[in-house]
Amino acid sequence: MESSEPGTAADRERETRAIGTLTRTIEKLTELQSEADVARSASRHSSGAISVDDSEADRLRLEIAERILRIGERYAAR
Repeated sequence: MESSEPGTAADRERETRAIGTLTRTIEKLTELQSEADVARSASRHSSGAISVDDSEADRLRLEIAERILRIGERYAAR
C-alpha cells in the first residue's frame, strides 16, 4: 500500500483508538502536572507539606513518547 492511499477501515479505527488513548494519557499527564505544581506551591508556603514524587509524571511522559514512536513507525512502514 502506498502512503498516499487511505488505510482500511480497521486501520483507521486502530489509529483513531490510538490517538484517543494518547489524548487521554496527555490529559492525565497534564492533570498530574497541575496537581504537582499546586503541591509544590503549597509546600513552599508551608513547612509541614509533603513533597510530590514526579516519577508518575515521568512514567507517563515515557509512555506517550513510546506510543508516538510506534505510530510513526507504522506510518513509515507504509
